[in-house]
Amino acid sequence: MSLLEAVARGASIFDDAMRSRRPELERLFSEASGLTFDEYLAIASALAMIYSADAADVLESNSALFDAARIGEHLCPAARSNVPAFLDLIAQTPEELAAALHRDDPDGSLRWGVKRSYRAVRDRPLLRVSRGRVIVLDPGMMCDAISMGPLFAALRVAPKGLANTLFGAFGNGVEAYVQRLALGMYPATPSLAPRVVLNPTSPTRRKGEAEELCDLVIHGTDGIALVETKGVFIRDEDVLSADPATFPNAIRKQYANPPSKGGRAKGAHQLVRAIERLARGDAQLVGLRAGMTIYPVLVTLDDLVSAPGTRDILHAAFAKALGADAGRFPFRLRGIYVAQLIVMTVGDVELLDRVVQTTGLIDVLRAYAKAGPAHSFHDHLAANQIAYGVAIHGRQVTEIADAAMDRAKEFLFGSTRADG
Repeated sequence: MSLLEAVARGASIFDDAMRSRRPELERLFSEASGLTFDEYLAIASALAMIYSADAADVLESNSALFDAARIGEHLCPAARSNVPAFLDLIAQTPEELAAALHRDDPDGSLRWGVKRSYRAVRDRPLLRVSRGRVIVLDPGMMCDAISMGPLFAALRVAPKGLANTLFGAFGNGVEAYVQRLALGMYPATPSLAPRVVLNPTSPTRRKGEAEELCDLVIHGTDGIALVETKGVFIRDEDVLSADPATFPNAIRKQYANPPSKGGRAKGAHQLVRAIERLARGDAQLVGLRAGMTIYPVLVTLDDLVSAPGTRDILHAAFAKALGADAGRFPFRLRGIYVAQLIVMTVGDVELLDRVVQTTGLIDVLRAYAKAGPAHSFHDHLAANQIAYGVAIHGRQVTEIADAAMDRAKEFLFGSTRADG
């Protein structure tokens, strides 16, 4: 993910999806940072502009080092005054980094059994050094900090018990962002049935109640994609654990955990439940008929899910819940066919709007399912980038980022405060 995509994602999730739904989030973020959403996104946009323009007067060496003082020289006084608060949020000194790294290991013994994490770098991935210069410790974590910084800043000052509510709202914001991208791929037209249906529901056996099948459905001529989105992450402790069973178990827990008694199915199990209801006739989707193939798609915000082997863990759990052999897909279920579980990241979805201009989405999913589980969906796009017309940045991501930067320009270079 580039800084351009980070700004677009952050603008859509926080500014468009979360601001109206959870107004207390911006209040908590301002309390923690001294900035509004608009001011935060404006400074983030300025940094993205500098990197996209490869500004030689600010960037040094290989762009991992830049002069923070020179950023303010490009901005008006009102915006310049917010640069220190922005850097306080995502940058730290070497002494602060050392203290954070040894917080859970105070004697520095690096002994086994100590719970470790990347949080010291993930929270503030920029390092302040001499003469006002700043080093980018990790480009990926820098982009994550830009796109998700407001959430984690707000959590630092949130009252006890509010964290789960804010995480839930963030997950809903990620879902809304993926839905926005899908609608942009296939815009509705008055003369045709919609290709994209958001949050389809079907009546349950309880009178007057309806159950959501999935987050969205994308229709093709001979297949249908059922899409479920998850805006959660695997904990660093589970990634770094010395126990080889910890990471697979964490993957299953986050993305393929069976519903608890009376609870709601999630992730892969949500897709299994939707497929079983459709196959039994307990639920209906317009356009689904016998002989068609359902493509179950799990979209995750965490890029770790595209790591080798991770998709196999989730597909095995999906197949088991469906009562199928993981190696025998497509699987016939009461007159319809079910393809293997397809796992993609939000970053993959951001690239798809270029792809669907030349190749139908269902065709892409079919080709990936036939290729087998040897590589991730992202690798499939990369291997076929010429045939699919994959670009570095998706069209909608560029448009969202451009709109965010246009809103920021008056604040950055003019005299008007960005109050929203």
